[in-house]
Order: sequence, then structure tokens, then C-alpha cells
Amino acid sequence: MVQVITDARHTLDLNVYYLSSNPILSALRRDHARGVKVQVILDQHPYGIKPWMVRREAWAVRETGASLHWAPARFAATDGHYRFDHAKLCGVWSRGGNRHRQFRLVRFS
Repeated sequence: MVQVITDARHTLDLNVYYLSSNPILSALRRDHARGVKVQVILDQHPYGIKPWMVRREAWAVRETGASLHWAPARFAATDGHYRFDHAKLCGVWSRGGNRHRQFRLVRFS
């Protein structure tokens, strides 16, 4: 995931359930310093994670210069049940060899 983040040249949209990885946070900080528009979407109430840990996580993301957004608490599914945001996605706009912008969406498990 760090390489995908490092490849960003214009915008980076990252959606993860919980973010505590120092290498990823450092890569976000470097992107922001290079002028990349960095947006991070996190789950504000991840299951099994203490509130103080979520506050620390939010602080760490904001310290990178990224724009922090909270995912909706739950999504209604067509079967009447709810689904929670447990995605691990990274969308990157970068410049290709022919100077055209290229978009990559990477899903991590």
C-alpha cells in the first residue's frame, strides 16, 4: 500500500477501517508535502477499538496534513440488514508517461 500511496501525484483518496501504520502515515505526510491532495476516510466507531485509540488515530491522520472524513456509521443493505464500512481502498490520480492523468483504484484485503 505504501508504494501505491507514494505513486500519487495529484490526489489520493484512502478508505480504511483503522489506520495505525507508521509507514502509511509517513507516506501520506510525504504526499501532502509534495502537494498531493490527500483525503482519508475512517470508521469513527470501529468494532473492538477503544475511543481513545480512535482519537489518537484521527490526530495522527490530521498531523499528516490529510483531510479526514468519517465514514457513515452503517449502510442499509437491500436485505434489511446493515453493513459496516470495512473497506481498504486507495484511489490515486497520477500522471502517466504520456502526460495524461491515470486513475488507479486498489483494494487491499
